[in-house]
Amino acid sequence: MNISRIRRQSFACIAAALMSHAAQAQLSTQFTYQGELQTDNALATGQYQMRFAAYDAAIGGAQVGSALVAVVDVVNGKFTVVLDFGTSLSNTNAHLEIGVRPNGSLNAYTNLAPRQRLTATPNAVFASSAATAGTANFATNAGNANFASSAGSASSAQTAQTANFASSAGSANSAASASNASNANNANLLGGQSPAYYVNANNLSAGTIPDGRLAATVARTNATQTFIGANTFSNAANAFAGVGTGLTALDASNITTGLLANARTTGVATATGNTLVLRDASGGFSGNTITAALFNGNGSGLTNLDAADLATGIIPAARFPAWLARTDAPNNFGAFTNNFGGFVGIGTTLPAAPLTVAGPGATLGMFGSPAVGSTQLVLGVSASANGYSTIQGIRASGSLYGDVVMNLAGGRVGIAEATPDARLHVLGDTNVTTIIDSNATTGTWLAINNRSDINGGRFWNLISTGTANGVGTGNLLFAVGNALGIADAIPMIITRQGRVGIGTTTPGTELHVVGTTRTNVLEIMGGSDIAEPYCVAPSGGVAPAPGMVVSIDPDHAGKLRVSSSAYDTTVAGIVSGANGVNVGLTLRQEGSTVADGSLPIANVGRVWCWADADTGAIQPGDLLTTSNTPGHAMKAAPSKANGAILGKAMSRLESGKGMVLVLVGLQ
Repeated sequence: MNISRIRRQSFACIAAALMSHAAQAQLSTQFTYQGELQTDNALATGQYQMRFAAYDAAIGGAQVGSALVAVVDVVNGKFTVVLDFGTSLSNTNAHLEIGVRPNGSLNAYTNLAPRQRLTATPNAVFASSAATAGTANFATNAGNANFASSAGSASSAQTAQTANFASSAGSANSAASASNASNANNANLLGGQSPAYYVNANNLSAGTIPDGRLAATVARTNATQTFIGANTFSNAANAFAGVGTGLTALDASNITTGLLANARTTGVATATGNTLVLRDASGGFSGNTITAALFNGNGSGLTNLDAADLATGIIPAARFPAWLARTDAPNNFGAFTNNFGGFVGIGTTLPAAPLTVAGPGATLGMFGSPAVGSTQLVLGVSASANGYSTIQGIRASGSLYGDVVMNLAGGRVGIAEATPDARLHVLGDTNVTTIIDSNATTGTWLAINNRSDINGGRFWNLISTGTANGVGTGNLLFAVGNALGIADAIPMIITRQGRVGIGTTTPGTELHVVGTTRTNVLEIMGGSDIAEPYCVAPSGGVAPAPGMVVSIDPDHAGKLRVSSSAYDTTVAGIVSGANGVNVGLTLRQEGSTVADGSLPIANVGRVWCWADADTGAIQPGDLLTTSNTPGHAMKAAPSKANGAILGKAMSRLESGKGMVLVLVGLQ
């Protein structure tokens, strides 16, 4: 829809109805308003900005509350909004005024007329001050009574099943006399009434529970407790202190410290404080010494032997537990955490390194599974004298080499190439064989150096530029330096736009050379003349344009002007570029005040030129000179054109003014 058209539209409210708000647990001043909006006698659809205001009169009057503004979606003319003026309108003579404008418009609101009277609904939301329910002695079926906040003489609330609040039933002497409080199944709150039924213990957030409400099985700190059953104490802080007087049934195996009194030892114990007397075989007494004798034999029948005392012999394999490692049988290691202090040899008893694997064609492998195609890492050495080492990532059927092959004899490394021809030989399976990548701000460098130079050579670097190279990101530099990672000079750059600069890092064209260029053959494909750029001034109000004839400006050295007289011996050439024939070669000295300019002037080659044939028809081969028509050439009379010849015509112009193809050749 056109905005200017919207501004001219008028709006009319066809129908509106005041809808009662659904009963809520909490009072609200909100109400729902529905209406129908027409524009140009048609039902409106779209978003409109509406302003709603309440007044105490149909015309004029005072505003009630604050105005409300909302963006309203209108569909087929119908819209619905929820309004809340922050105050009840039930006791006022309220009229609703509506202003409308398209959403996003800065125009003034269009007020709909007349204001609409807001009337009360038949089903009042609440009765806030019913002091005595005189004729409702028994509210036996007050199924949806949301509030009975001051019902002073409500005799009975037998089946107030959804009564949300009964906060101050003044004459209800007790919950019992409110005939049946037991039926208030969904009562959320019974205020300070007693008893309070259906209280959830999860909702207790403050206060102290009386002892009388605690179960008999709850332990108390202010009374003696008797524990039975499987109750145990495990807190180390409950350890016994003191000498243990009165404790019984103690286990002597639990004595770990202290001295055992003599009275507590058995009669067969030997006290070191007494003299030990031993009888000999004859019944006599010997000295107080014992000679220790060694057992002989194989120890058959002996029990409780200490393995630490085994000094000779070999323990039979049958005496080892099943989890001990064996050298004569396969072993399955679970969580292998043994630390070997020395060298470990596999296939050799003389390991020369912390781990030595020996044998012809020895291989150290880590396999995902033994199947072909499984993921694995294999470090292998061939059996031949001039063999190879290999690192293989994926096992292939019948494979002899891995993914990475190291040729020991030649010191060469092959990646996916079994017989590398150079120090590094990469065989790719896609058009991208090698990637050199980094996120360095100084770019990604590929360095090439030759050490045969007596001074150590020069590092040539191919650099993909980063943010810190000073020439923009994503460019390709050819740099040279006397050390690794150093760029002393940048002979060439290829920009991300495809421009090549030699001697400059800011090429302005597809090929920009700062310096001398030599070539055997130079073929120019984009134009057909040789031109020099000049500053050209207008003549007679005619500004220079492609195809116009120009002459030397006698008042400004090195500059030209549009020609304006016949047989002008100061003729200098034609402005190049007319009719799509471009400049082939431009000669200039950039920045010079006498050898530089903005317009290319052709003095050799083929260009289109404006001509005036009113002085004579122009035929191919005719000599051309300047004319009195500014910027135009004409057919020259040989007797008068000496020194004013512009070139020869290569096309016809029978009459009038038009363009002629000219072979430029000043004479």
